[in-house]
Amino acid sequence: MDLVAKSIAQTHIQNGCPSINTTSTVGYGSVTIGGTMVCTNLQRTLYQSIHHQDMVTFLSNHLSIDEQRVYTDLAWHSFRKARKE
Repeated sequence: MDLVAKSIAQTHIQNGCPSINTTSTVGYGSVTIGGTMVCTNLQRTLYQSIHHQDMVTFLSNHLSIDEQRVYTDLAWHSFRKARKE
């Protein structure tokens, strides 16, 4: 911890000062995608949420099958491993 911050905190605690409600501008804040809060793997989760539909459309056109079959029949876990995602 920064020494100045530590001394300020100690003085604040010793004098019994009331706590102050503050918000930090550091960090991401909370990120939600499709109503689900993203807690870990932010970069990978954003990438997947942005490009997933594009990949489904590409595979559907490339394999000449219905998009719904790509959603239901493709082994997405194996597909990600093969693409090293």
